[in-house]
Amino acid sequence: MIVDRSYFRETSQESIHGDTHYALQIDHYIHKLSKHGRVELVIEYTQRDVEPHDLYFHVPESTNLNDLFIKQELSEFLSMLN
Repeated sequence: MIVDRSYFRETSQESIHGDTHYALQIDHYIHKLSKHGRVELVIEYTQRDVEPHDLYFHVPESTNLNDLFIKQELSEFLSMLN
């Protein structure tokens, strides 16, 4: 997938999991189709992963998922991933 870096941001988060309490750093790579797009494709990696740990779409909580523009953005993302 070719990514326009102007609509890309990277975040990092640390958390502690399980009974053994091991620390895990998760890097989030967040992609948008346009500067004002509401749908974000989030790809998560951990320090140990070569391939993505998790991949999902994120929209603001107040977004109506039945909105035609949201459906078009999702379709556009999916067509790029295919």
